[in-house]
Amino acid sequence: MSGKAQPAWTQTPPGLLGYTLFLACWPVIAASVVALVRNRVAAALLLVIWPLLGERLAGLLLQLVPGLEALAGRLPFGAGRAVMAAGADALPEADRAAVDAFVGSDLSTGTGTAVFIGFTVALAALGAWSYIKKDAR
Repeated sequence: MSGKAQPAWTQTPPGLLGYTLFLACWPVIAASVVALVRNRVAAALLLVIWPLLGERLAGLLLQLVPGLEALAGRLPFGAGRAVMAAGADALPEADRAAVDAFVGSDLSTGTGTAVFIGFTVALAALGAWSYIKKDAR
């Protein structure tokens, strides 16, 4: 309607798959955090503040510690953002720069997927352990 060209629809499946994978892991992370924290308000605040602000601050602090600079770009939600940016390689250079600034991680899509799924599985195991321990009382 505005005269713009249609996007290259054949290049969208990687981005959609990464986004779907991230959204499939999110309920597991949320349920695990609720089981660990045992307070819905604190869990909601943690799930909002940590990915947006806490992890960026943690990354800045890790860059100050000698030997841990590489970990700053490999934090779980940074890896999750790298997963969601799966199809961004096909974007024009100006749009790619905006995506890189948003992602804030130098991980490839495959590595980001492995890190984020590993984080989700570890958090799910901790949440299940906490829930079972609480249920046993």
